[in-house]
Amino acid sequence: MSFKLLEIQDKEKIFDKFKNNKFSLCVYSPLTILVWRAKFYFPVYKFENETLYIGAYLTKENAKNHLIIPITDDFNKITPKNLNSFIKGTEFPYFKYVSEEYLDIFGYDEIEKYFTIEEAEGDSDYIYLKENLSELKGRKYSKKRNLVNQFLKTYENRFSFEEINNESQKHVLEFIEEWCRKKNCDKDPDSDIACEKRAVKNAVENHNFLGYKTLVIRIDNEIKGCALSSQITHDTGGLHFQKAEFEIKGLYQFFDMECAKRLFSENIKFINKESDMNEEGLRKVKKSYYPEKILKSFNLYPK
Repeated sequence: MSFKLLEIQDKEKIFDKFKNNKFSLCVYSPLTILVWRAKFYFPVYKFENETLYIGAYLTKENAKNHLIIPITDDFNKITPKNLNSFIKGTEFPYFKYVSEEYLDIFGYDEIEKYFTIEEAEGDSDYIYLKENLSELKGRKYSKKRNLVNQFLKTYENRFSFEEINNESQKHVLEFIEEWCRKKNCDKDPDSDIACEKRAVKNAVENHNFLGYKTLVIRIDNEIKGCALSSQITHDTGGLHFQKAEFEIKGLYQFFDMECAKRLFSENIKFINKESDMNEEGLRKVKKSYYPEKILKSFNLYPK
């Protein structure tokens, strides 16, 4: 069976396979897999022996076509030997977004028998304790708390929260468009930030069908921030596409804290806030929230 184009409408075909997912990188969230697509990038999938294989084609750069680690309840099906055998029967040159959790399970020595291992720094994800983000306790978060308090003092009784709904969807999309205009997202249509814009629009436009949790903040009845969340593993949630009006002092810090409080169930202990895309400014912001761990991502090239 050959690979098929993965459409958003294929949600029901793949969601059940992720119920016991053990890999905490954000790419192993079905939400991320379904909504990320662009003119020159599109995801594909196939089922084989009760295992879900997911890959991506980059039509401008075939050398970057890739698979991710297959989704299965039986780890014997994804041993390094089996992965090597499988990928050699495809046109994909390598596995991308290989979580260091996979390397911990099978070990470097075993994996290196079948693959060349390459760390992909820009693909590493920042993992935080939910408790830290939702409470901002302790001396190290004092600057964040000060900004939150400044926001609350200035905008007391002027803000409100809601989920994305059919009425607000249009206004959320307008907010994203304006946010991206200020960030010049469309300067390079092939850039990560331009692709992210398309992904968040896909997610908002299909919010009812996809069924993930959302949060919107309004100030004086105007949308000034939005975020989406998903469950990645049994104890790790993903905070995706979090945007806030950066010209309002303290808004991001306040909204981030409220996202941690409101978007995740009690069983979620960790929050994955995705990678820094190799952007120094974004890296600095993510590190300022003191991640519990920076989860490394690797590429595996078959020998």
